[in-house]
Amino acid sequence: MSSAEEEHEMEERPAENEPPVVVRRSGIAIAAGLAIAFALLDFFISIFWEWLSGPPNQPLWVGGSAGLFVVQISLVAFWTVLGPGRLVVRIPWALLAITLMFVTQQAGQATLPHFGPVERDRMVMAGILLFGWLAISLSLAAYRAISRRRLVWRDDTIESSTKFHLRHLIIGTTLVGVILALLNWSGYPIAEITRIDWQVIFVLGVAAFVNLTITLPAVVVAFRPAASQGVWQLGLAGFCGAVTLGQFILFCMVMGTPPDGGSAFLFLFAMNYAQCFGLVAALMLIRYGGYDLRVVDGVKQEAAQADPPERAVEADPWSSDD
Repeated sequence: MSSAEEEHEMEERPAENEPPVVVRRSGIAIAAGLAIAFALLDFFISIFWEWLSGPPNQPLWVGGSAGLFVVQISLVAFWTVLGPGRLVVRIPWALLAITLMFVTQQAGQATLPHFGPVERDRMVMAGILLFGWLAISLSLAAYRAISRRRLVWRDDTIESSTKFHLRHLIIGTTLVGVILALLNWSGYPIAEITRIDWQVIFVLGVAAFVNLTITLPAVVVAFRPAASQGVWQLGLAGFCGAVTLGQFILFCMVMGTPPDGGSAFLFLFAMNYAQCFGLVAALMLIRYGGYDLRVVDGVKQEAAQADPPERAVEADPWSSDD
């Protein structure tokens, strides 16, 4: 077999352990499907919790649904920090997504027959969404600074995905206006966040730290080669279990052992595992839709090797050649 035929076969042969590259429309369809699924979750989650509030106690279902609710916050933070395009363009979209989560959840809760203007619950929900997004974004920003990785379409380069156009400014300004309109319609509960009880702040702070501890390993595992996914996910499951046990022990040390300690542990267990592997599943869907985490410097080097600059040739104006 000639060398030309071998090179042709190598080009047609798919890379090992890589998900199939599909058209860009598949990536858009996956993103739209995730957005619709989480919007439905936001609307019905309060109704679901109300349905499960009566006896018997069902901590696994409540914790699992709470974990899936947190997954969308991690996804928005992931897209904000590591997504394609410029950061100044992604931030307004992220704020709009967080605002829509809050408005959709409040709209679903308003359908409950005994729902009233409970400002404390609104403050807690708004704080979870906003400060959770900020905390996860900061941790992912540190990961990006260390690893130099970005989420890019497989056929794109970093340079082509970071161009800023006038339409970005127009879209960003429009999104800010939409966000302010939605907040004006639903209220500004963040302004009263300091009135929340310290125990609630402590619980949410520990939960946020646990979420940060789980999110980074989940991102790494989701973008590992397909052949080693089983081993990595098994290790992630063990790590998540250890974190859950430590979280439960910390709660017992600070706030005392709850009357039903078994149900409390099952709630934390279901919530942490749901948000961990729910995030892994969502990121793997995005990956199979055509996106991948790639090193920024590596992409620039590949682009330089693919299109080497032509050597400049100076013409001698004093040459006598015709």
